[in-house]
Amino acid sequence: MSHHNRHNKPTEAAAPKTTTPPPAQDATDLVPNVASIRTRAYEICQNRNGGPGDALTDWTQAEKELKTPRVAKF
Repeated sequence: MSHHNRHNKPTEAAAPKTTTPPPAQDATDLVPNVASIRTRAYEICQNRNGGPGDALTDWTQAEKELKTPRVAKF
């Protein structure tokens, strides 16, 4: 005689909900990557419209701009 016991079903415990905090910002987050510097230097060059300037100056200006923290303007 076979008895089915419906109370012996394995129960699944609900997984605790965890919230992952945002990653900590370290110094490497503040260093612009080469691609973003290149893009900004190109924009600076284009904005000059053929005026005086050179690639090294554009590059260093782009680095400086991208390393400066920006404040949202409302």
